[in-house]
Amino acid sequence: MMSSKTIDQSLLHPILFSRLTWPSLLVQERAANSIGSLILDKENSSGIKELLLKWMSSQLLESVAAKAILVLLRSKILNPTIRTPSISELLTIYPKRSLLSWLLFSAYDSSYDEPIGASLIHSGSVPDNYPSNPFFSKFVTGFLPPIYDYWAKHIEKKEGFSFYKHWEYEWIILINQLGITPSVIPMDHFWGTKTNGLRYSAIDTEMSEVYRSAFLRALAYFLEQGFISEDNALFLAAETCPIDLELWKITPEKRPDWWPIEIMVQRQTDSAIGAIWDQVEKMWSAQSEFLSTSDGDKWLLSEATGFIQQGETVYDLEIYGAFQKCHGPVVPDLKEIISYFKGEVNRDGYNEVLTKCPSLIRFAGTIEPENINELVRSFHDWTLLPVSGRAHTITTPRWQAWRMYRNIWLPAPCLGDSQVSFSAEKNSLIIRDHNRIIGKWNDWTDGLSEKYFDKVPPRTGQYLLMSKDIIEEFAHRTNSTFCWLCRLNIYYKENSYDDYKLMTDHRSFGQSKLIKHKAR
Repeated sequence: MMSSKTIDQSLLHPILFSRLTWPSLLVQERAANSIGSLILDKENSSGIKELLLKWMSSQLLESVAAKAILVLLRSKILNPTIRTPSISELLTIYPKRSLLSWLLFSAYDSSYDEPIGASLIHSGSVPDNYPSNPFFSKFVTGFLPPIYDYWAKHIEKKEGFSFYKHWEYEWIILINQLGITPSVIPMDHFWGTKTNGLRYSAIDTEMSEVYRSAFLRALAYFLEQGFISEDNALFLAAETCPIDLELWKITPEKRPDWWPIEIMVQRQTDSAIGAIWDQVEKMWSAQSEFLSTSDGDKWLLSEATGFIQQGETVYDLEIYGAFQKCHGPVVPDLKEIISYFKGEVNRDGYNEVLTKCPSLIRFAGTIEPENINELVRSFHDWTLLPVSGRAHTITTPRWQAWRMYRNIWLPAPCLGDSQVSFSAEKNSLIIRDHNRIIGKWNDWTDGLSEKYFDKVPPRTGQYLLMSKDIIEEFAHRTNSTFCWLCRLNIYYKENSYDDYKLMTDHRSFGQSKLIKHKAR
């Protein structure tokens, strides 16, 4: 009989570090979190710190080396009093300075005062006869999110210098240094549609990091040459950070008990739709009760989007709170309103909340005030003002890609005074009007995995709660009615081998109606 043996956990630590460069970004984030947690563990702390510094010093790409700083920042998020390596110790061994590392070191230690010039590492001017490689421009939007390509073209158009050419030059330098042969095979494997339409949700290959590191080096060159301002260079560098440090403090919750539950109906789409709307109507009627807290705070659901169920058909629900006035008998098309609220049509920035954040990599700051007249829209005989709007982080938080899909939602700028602020507190994004809490945002996951069905939302959700007093005060002051405008997205297949198709159904709850008086 074989005797049982226990594996020395420390032998698994190198495997854990290898996950920091694993293609799946969900795996990378979990690895960073796990290593950060081990730094807090007395039994493992010393060995983990030693491994982390060794791993950091061995990295050959700017965007990869920065992950070591993120691990240390994660340990500080988990325990702000933890002792981590000093900034001077890190700078001694840090291998690949960049504008991103400058931002992260500034967040790591408030006393960090190294001149930004020390982080402007690049390959110099592009030679006249450098060998261009068509692979670069052909596949840049395959290996990176499209925002990089957008900014590169925007810079060239607005500023008039060849950013793209220098970015490609830095990319060629890096692939030669690393001995990499450019290939689309990794991209085809992870991004290509697989069996049953499943594909990976968020991926960074080695080539992705080469593109990203070359982007940082190009920014460094043009900042040093004076072609781009320091503010703009740092803004673009912040977009390369894989996670927002403030939102990293907020752990996704479990699916709320009050969210519509799965309807066990097979091949009867209409019945399932009706049953879901019945649940939403009950949510509307009872929200002030089930959202109340033990300390007496009363909340109303001002916005939410989220997954309901997935079987042969997938259901995803959207709820948008609005202040509404009815001026006549003509009822507008809810489909048109919701598409406009969400920015799917007439992309003029409507229903986007502008924020001012002191840090480029922390989504915490203030909401920019806006005149109520700029937010009101008319749709036939209805006048509407959204209770909330989409807000955007400066980073592209690919480690939490579902948050990019669902977005962060904040109160409309006219609902508080000029001092409305937001920051992460007690696992929520808390919105304050001076010292009064007027709202809180959270998100949740429900069986989220590395893969998802093509063109189908992830198994996640998010919601914004607003103080009932704030909602009622504003409605009374403006002689308006608080209501919900809702869209149910139904993803279905006509045949099992087909791609998913989308149909939508719309409802409103709580809206006022024109009262008709009988003629005498």
